[in-house]
Amino acid sequence: MYWDVKRVRPMDDYPIYVELEDGRKGLFDLKPYLDRGVFKELKPCWSGSSQ
Repeated sequence: MYWDVKRVRPMDDYPIYVELEDGRKGLFDLKPYLDRGVFKELKPCWSGSSQ
């Protein structure tokens, strides 16, 4: 399944805010994934700032 992503913003403490082209939006918590696969690379460089 693929989604048309409109906006993604990092939030404090590892969730990301995701907004899709169809109007759906929400938070996705990355914490459980930061020790796995490609997500490992995000952990050391995560700004954690809400922009």
